[in-house]
Amino acid sequence: GSAISAIIITNPKTFYFSTQFKYVLLLGSVLLALSSYVKLEYPLSIWYPWLNAIVCGMQNALTGLYSNNGLRSTHHTGTATDIGILVGHILRGDNTDAWKLALLVPLMMSYFCGGMIGYVAVDRLGDYACLVNLISFCGITLSFLYYISVFRYLDCCHVLKASAMATAQTRNMTTGSGSSVSVSGDI
Repeated sequence: GSAISAIIITNPKTFYFSTQFKYVLLLGSVLLALSSYVKLEYPLSIWYPWLNAIVCGMQNALTGLYSNNGLRSTHHTGTATDIGILVGHILRGDNTDAWKLALLVPLMMSYFCGGMIGYVAVDRLGDYACLVNLISFCGITLSFLYYISVFRYLDCCHVLKASAMATAQTRNMTTGSGSSVSVSGDI
């Protein structure tokens, strides 16, 4: 799955939503639909876990390419390790990468919540629980398609820069100060 994402997404930029992501998300949605069909029609087939593993690899590579391998999105063990390393650095007095905790801790909490939702879904829906995953993935895909249709050339760095400039202008207007904040370069 990760190889598929790497073939589809050429020249990724860190924290930039490439329009090529849509192909990975659409293919992932199709594979999850196929996986759900296999699970419901052929419950003992080996293809169900294989198709899901492919989609997990695609998703993990997508977030890895987006974040320059700063995020993992399909398993909690690497995230737990990263949090532990960061806590060790902080306790040692090195706060250089402490900002990453703001990403990793909510991500770790999302794994826990997803696990609980999965447990409840399997408990209540049985084999049909695979549809919860399919609906969620398709919802994310549709949200991304909407995002790129509205903000085709707008990346997260531009959003952050625009937000910083707007905040600085608001402060200047309310305080009447002549100072200004310059936000330039890559974030």
